[in-house]
Amino acid sequence: IAFAPYVILGVLAIATLMITPLREWLEQLRLGFPFPETTTGYLVERSAQTAYSAFTPLTHPGTLLLISAALGYLVYRWRGHYSDNTSPLLIVRRAAGAALPATTAITALLLISKVMDHSGEITILALGISEVAPQTVFVAASNLIGILGTLITSSSTASNVLFGPLQSTTAAVEGIPQSLVVSAQATGGAVGGAVAPGDILLGATVAGTPDRLGAILSKGLAWVAITGILISLTTLLLFWIG
Repeated sequence: IAFAPYVILGVLAIATLMITPLREWLEQLRLGFPFPETTTGYLVERSAQTAYSAFTPLTHPGTLLLISAALGYLVYRWRGHYSDNTSPLLIVRRAAGAALPATTAITALLLISKVMDHSGEITILALGISEVAPQTVFVAASNLIGILGTLITSSSTASNVLFGPLQSTTAAVEGIPQSLVVSAQATGGAVGGAVAPGDILLGATVAGTPDRLGAILSKGLAWVAITGILISLTTLLLFWIG
């Protein structure tokens, strides 16, 4: 019973993503806003879009999660695990309150990332990095940038949103395989979770030792430094082989 929502989510994901006729039928509904052509002061041009970054709501992961949560609630209610006073609205309010800090941060970072991208900032920064950093230096540092992003934002997702486009553009300018650099960025972002202050505080609070934040961070830094060096060496090896 405890796994019921996850079972439902798995069934929905398999049905909507692996059954091709069903997926194609559901993806007929696409939503996106139109945007006109733009040109910045640095002559960065963006062509007009009839439906910018359109998504399919009927196969979107968020929709599948909502359906799974709703059906899970019905299962738990049927089994008597919710009292009559526990309404769906109350559950949504509590979930929204818990998710608000992370949602606000991710939304702000997405906006910053898109503004930097569309204004040409990322292109200018990438050109600047390519002028001062040789290929090997940039390849070796790509995962360290991902670690730094997670350390700053306490989220590997936020790190990828913030630094992923910059790394990809810089790789293209320097003639480095973008997949290699983006992979290193994502790997570094995941490793950086060990020293993300928000994650450490959450774990320490659950363990009942919130005052041990400094001690946990100091132990994590050594592990992250060693892992980061190993990832840099591996990335360089893959670059040289490629």
